[in-house]
Amino acid sequence: MTSYHPHGVKLSAGQRQKLANAYRENSAITIRLSNNELSGSDQLMLTKTQIARLMKSKKNGTGSDIKISKTQIRKAVVHGGSLWSSLFSIGTKLLSYATTAASKAAPSLATGALSALGSLGIDKIFGKGQKRGIPYTTE
Repeated sequence: MTSYHPHGVKLSAGQRQKLANAYRENSAITIRLSNNELSGSDQLMLTKTQIARLMKSKKNGTGSDIKISKTQIRKAVVHGGSLWSSLFSIGTKLLSYATTAASKAAPSLATGALSALGSLGIDKIFGKGQKRGIPYTTE
């Protein structure tokens, strides 16, 4: 099992939003960090190899791309920190919009589903869609 260790980096607002989206969608992401962003107060849960690569890039004066798996994102949330509390506040704001949209869409979806089931039942009763059934005549 892979072990993760906290490591501080400096993330922009856009990178934080990208992390929040990845957490919500349960997906992996890649973040590009410049040399001055390789250390900071935003805690990520990284492997020893990832930390070594960041340290090497910092020593060489270059930036680095870091691939963060969905498991690492989940581990970082469990570990906590100021970054994750800010991501949760973003997620909470988005959740209210999603809840509102779902509550508006649900009645329409339910009505459509019941209508389709009703029409299917009528077709079955009157022989449409069935080889044998009650004969349907239009007199």
